Amino acid sequence: MHVVWNGYGFREIVTWLSRITHCRGFGVQSPSAYRFIRYVVNEHYPYYAYADLREEFPNIGSTDEKLCRLYFRIANYQQPMTFINIGRSDAALVAYVNAGCRKTRVIDYSDTYAVERNKPYDSIPSPLLFRINLKDVHREFSPCFIDNIPDDSILILEGIKGSHAAREIWKSMMNDSRTGVTFDLYYCGILFFDKRIKQNYIVNF
Repeated sequence: MHVVWNGYGFREIVTWLSRITHCRGFGVQSPSAYRFIRYVVNEHYPYYAYADLREEFPNIGSTDEKLCRLYFRIANYQQPMTFINIGRSDAALVAYVNAGCRKTRVIDYSDTYAVERNKPYDSIPSPLLFRINLKDVHREFSPCFIDNIPDDSILILEGIKGSHAAREIWKSMMNDSRTGVTFDLYYCGILFFDKRIKQNYIVNF
């Protein structure tokens, strides 16, 4: 039997309950990290664009919609000039990003090696927002693509708990000297590259 409550399955409910003490920034000492968790990651304001986007993409699942809305809020927060999608493209996700920041240009790469070979950071405007679904590219993942990445970039890794390989990639990226503050949302991980004190936050998303 597959139990569903309010659109979410048993695993999602268990995950939420296991992280309930990490909700909405409680206990976070860093003001900037608290604001990001409270007003971006777990912001529940019903943005005007949500209804229009749901009408445009009515068939995406509850978890995918939750992630798409997160991308909308991050794009709205960061105002990225360029969204770099690594792996398979997702039309709904791109639409949510562009709704959050209409000036954002989208660039697709097949894997992290393609980014590394092209060395695009000198020729594309920042801030940069990266998206990688580890289910697509975990076999072709190279951390070298973050060499010389602009400090105002944000990287979102989806599927960080999906396999042993994905968990190891997430752990390696959290501990990488080139990354700064990180956020573990279970469904994805978010990495910043600015010079704040290195810290990982587990968030009940």
